[in-house]
Amino acid sequence: MTLLQWGKQGALITPRCYHTANLLSTNKVLIAGGQGGLETCELYDVATGFFSSTASMKNARFYHTSVTLADNRVLIIGGTNGFSGTLNTCEIYDPATETFSSTGNMNYHRFYHTSTLLDDGRVLVAGGYGISHAGLIAQNESPAYLTSCEIYDPTTEIWSTTGSLAVARNQHGATLLSGGNVLVAGGINKNWVYEYESLDSVEIFDIGTETWSEVASMNYKRDNVNVILMPDSKVFVSNGSSGADRSYSNTCEVYDPTADTWTQKSNLNYNRHYHLADMLNSNQIIAVGGYDYGANGGTVGKTEIYDIISDTWTISDNTETPVVFNTITNIDEDNILILGGLNGGYSANSEIFSAADLEAGVYKIKVDGYFADDVNYFVGPTPLLEEPVLNFEIDTIGSEDFKSIEWKGYFKPTYTGNHTFFTNSDDASYFWIGETAVSGFTTSNALVNNGGLHGTAEQSGTIYLVSGIYYPIRIQFGENGGGAVMEVSYSNAVQAKTQTFTGKLFYNVDTNGF
Repeated sequence: MTLLQWGKQGALITPRCYHTANLLSTNKVLIAGGQGGLETCELYDVATGFFSSTASMKNARFYHTSVTLADNRVLIIGGTNGFSGTLNTCEIYDPATETFSSTGNMNYHRFYHTSTLLDDGRVLVAGGYGISHAGLIAQNESPAYLTSCEIYDPTTEIWSTTGSLAVARNQHGATLLSGGNVLVAGGINKNWVYEYESLDSVEIFDIGTETWSEVASMNYKRDNVNVILMPDSKVFVSNGSSGADRSYSNTCEVYDPTADTWTQKSNLNYNRHYHLADMLNSNQIIAVGGYDYGANGGTVGKTEIYDIISDTWTISDNTETPVVFNTITNIDEDNILILGGLNGGYSANSEIFSAADLEAGVYKIKVDGYFADDVNYFVGPTPLLEEPVLNFEIDTIGSEDFKSIEWKGYFKPTYTGNHTFFTNSDDASYFWIGETAVSGFTTSNALVNNGGLHGTAEQSGTIYLVSGIYYPIRIQFGENGGGAVMEVSYSNAVQAKTQTFTGKLFYNVDTNGF
């Protein structure tokens, strides 16, 4: 069985949003720039989950784009610095030396553009917004919404203008099609203030003629649109609104380049404007974050997985910190990284979504000595025993004297509602469920606190659980001598108190717990 779940990583050194993130050949991720005009950058280490500083950019910037070039260097393009207007400057990060160097400037200042790596190693930049510090005044082109496009050649470090878009646009989406052409979809082209200015128009850039052609329009107008090339060469899009009308920000559709047609697909379960989506693996797409302008309101924490074959969305694990305006980076198949964003302020959040192989049962660790209510005791001693087990039974005939045991895994309820958990022990026992079972667990935040030296005694705690969710659990027990007792049971409205957990306990075989 496979469980897809979010795991908290280290914190960004600098909280940020509107930044970029690129996977490097060194198995690190370059995080560059961000809100208000940051020049600082940092590296995320995929192996450790932590961050380190790296060289700063030559220019502070946000709303820029970045492309990993064929030689594994990263090209940083345009943006704005929030002070002196829109940028046409570009620079390149070399992961081998961890330094930035300036490269050729674009012909047009722009942000909110798209950048696409072409099959021949060049980079196509399309559209965007061009303004100066004085206000909505175009630099190099009028109106401020740009039709201009240009191509960067990394061998010459020169930008060359190319065919212009038929429709000026920014905050659109783009993807490289099978065969080497480029598709752009949606965006905004009328008014800086949202007033039903989003686009449903779609264009394709012919790499041979370097010209754009309009193709069939989407069923909905969309800005901040996710545009994803699927394995069958069709194009999936999600996200967007038409100005103030955000009622359809849960809709999705697919473009068939051969037939030049758009087909509506199943809706997301949540309205999530500004959400991000990416291929999770060859058969699935992941949707993360976004803002719900509907009745529910707020930033969406639930993750959804789209199955391409069955055309269905399934609600998955919650991100620990719901965010918008973050980045999403595909580390490898079944591993997705999100960084930064907004959540009541600039966020230093980082989380990785990965696949965990689960087996029935929980993972048991036995150590020598009585833990004396020290919940971190199990980190120190060398385990006497480590093994997966199907339940919480112990040896009650003396062998548990002056021993301590910890069980870790998941509880998967089949009922939605209040669940009461019990520990009946001699001596101390504790039971945690949910986020506190994974980190930050203390005696005071245990759902069941049955601590201290005592004879056989039972304590309980009640928590609301949702059917089908895998909840992390951690249980600790210690016996200081004189006979050991440890029983774990639960009950709910449809289940009388029982010590039978068949079909409800699971553990991660890769991490021996969760």
